[in-house]
Formats: sequence, structure tokens, C-alpha cells
Amino acid sequence: MAAAVWESYRARVADAVAGKPWSDGVPGDWILGDRILDVTLLPIFFAFVFVALRAVAVKFVFEPIGVRVMEGRMKKTDRKWDEPKQAEFMRKWKESSWKCFIYIFFTIFVFAATVTKPFFWDPSKFWEGATKFPLNYYIPLEHVLFYTMQLGFYLQVCVAGPI
Repeated sequence: MAAAVWESYRARVADAVAGKPWSDGVPGDWILGDRILDVTLLPIFFAFVFVALRAVAVKFVFEPIGVRVMEGRMKKTDRKWDEPKQAEFMRKWKESSWKCFIYIFFTIFVFAATVTKPFFWDPSKFWEGATKFPLNYYIPLEHVLFYTMQLGFYLQVCVAGPI
């Protein structure tokens, strides 16, 4: 049984690498018309979007807030911070603010994408329609977008590095 499942999976991966369309009858031409293109190109697109969004958010939102917080902390302790300490605080502040913002965004997005699905309220319905391995049921566009956005975020972190 396991050997047959593995062979079926290996054949489908080989077909996908060769560019053959999946002939499993599952709807799912999400955005670009080809599921393989969607899961390979969309994360790269989102990585570029996140680089731009990060630059704008850091410059116009997180940095001004960080300066105010740092000034408040200096007044609270009645001492001046030296230049390296200020730079380290701002570096950590901007990075932490960006991660906090993006994880809140992902949480809200995934909640909005799944709250209307039947398996949100009854998890046993998640596997309805899956009759073979690899799973052959339709994956909603919202779920594809969530995972490709998340992969794009992690690609952005790998490429752009810390702030």
C-alpha cells in the first residue's frame, strides 16, 4: 500500500516538474492559471511586496514611534543613552515592530479566511472530499494566498536580512 502511494506521489511530482497539468479533476487554477506557477511565483512577488512595505513602515511608522519611546525611556531613567545604545535600541525596535505588525496581519488574514469555512467550527469536516493521497480536494484561494504570503515573508527575511 505504502509503495503504491509513494509511486503515485512520485509520478505526480515528476509530471509537475515536467510541466504537465495535473489531471486529477480538482479545480484550482487560482491566479496565474497554473497551480505550479502560483506556488512558485507568488511567494517571490510577495517577497518584493514585503520588502517595499517594510521600508515604508519602518521609515514612516516604526522609526518615529521608536524615537518617542526611546526619549520617554531616557526621561524616565534621568540619564542619557550613548550613541551605540541608541542605535542598538532602534535596530531592535524596528525589527520587533515589523515582526509584530506582520504576525498580527497574518493572524487577522487567516482568521478572516477561515472563519466562514465549515471546518472552522467543526474540525472533522476538514478532510471531507479527500479520497486519495496526495489529497485531491479543492484548496480555497484564501488559503493559497495565506501560505504564499507567509513564504514570501520568510523569503524577504532571508534576502533583506535584519533592518
